[in-house]
Amino acid sequence: MSADIPAMLRNPDITIADLERLRDESRSRRPYVGEIDEAIAEAAQAEIDRRQAAQ
Repeated sequence: MSADIPAMLRNPDITIADLERLRDESRSRRPYVGEIDEAIAEAAQAEIDRRQAAQ
């Protein structure tokens, strides 16, 4: 099963604060951050950047 994480994070019901929390929680699991956590953190940051650029 695969998920399109960036597409899921484009949901307008997810706020920038939600994205920041998701990004920070994903990265705070170090040294246990796996590829999935890193992908979530990167996708969340990309969505934050996209939304802020659109403002």
